[in-house]
Amino acid sequence: INVTATGSSAAVLRPGISNVISLSGFGGAKSITAGGWVEIYGANWATAERLWTANDFQNNTAPTTLSGVRVLMNGIPAFMEFVSATQINCQVPDGVGTGNVSVTVVTAANGTSDPFIVSAAARVPGLLAPASFNVGGKQYVAAILPDQTFVGPIGLVAGAAFRPAAPGDRVLLFAVGFGTTSPPTPAGQIASQL
Repeated sequence: INVTATGSSAAVLRPGISNVISLSGFGGAKSITAGGWVEIYGANWATAERLWTANDFQNNTAPTTLSGVRVLMNGIPAFMEFVSATQINCQVPDGVGTGNVSVTVVTAANGTSDPFIVSAAARVPGLLAPASFNVGGKQYVAAILPDQTFVGPIGLVAGAAFRPAAPGDRVLLFAVGFGTTSPPTPAGQIASQL
């Protein structure tokens, strides 16, 4: 717990970071990449949960502050998607480079966290593979068929429709962290349709 003494005898709980990983549903890697999505864990951030809304976007650009909370990566503002008292989900900004990246959480109420150092790479690929798709120690990806069923044995996960893929089926996979897109879309921008 981070405590800062003030001029009076009151104490302020400073924000603190305990971990930074790529999105857990996409593998939860211990490194990050520009344009990739991350989960930050810690304490003393927002007083309530807040998810971005359409009103938070300005000219198709995602917000860099939610509920008075922002994240800086090597001094560059990240794009905020979700914030709570103990978790932040955000997109890594362009320009963080590779190697060690300093991550800080800045709050309007409690100040700035100590830096948390995380490794960045040019690519940190991950496919959507939620924990609920781990059956019998085998992790399945969330592969979706044209009929909106998931690829896998029938009855694999209770409450979800599965079927094996057939020859010629198109399969939709969700992925993050594969590096620069074509055409390029800057981090924090809404991608346009091709």
